Amino acid sequence: MLLFDKYLGKRLELRAQVFNLLGMTGMAVGLFAALLSAVIGAGAANIALNLASSMFAALMLYYANRSGRFHTCYVITIIAVFIIAFPA
Repeated sequence: MLLFDKYLGKRLELRAQVFNLLGMTGMAVGLFAALLSAVIGAGAANIALNLASSMFAALMLYYANRSGRFHTCYVITIIAVFIIAFPA
């Protein structure tokens, strides 16, 4: 329950709660994709890319909550996802 209060509790504004929820979802999806890639034999590069994306989500989540700079983390995440990851 402490984790819930820290990242999704009512003391945070809505933008912070949404960022935290999406960050946690991004971490889970990255880890699941890495596991699935390992099971189907997609290759080490694919597994590493999925683990790196999961680590990126974790780092953004940690930095945003530690510093309170959620807007900066929104911008960094948007650039990483829509300008770097999707075109690749």
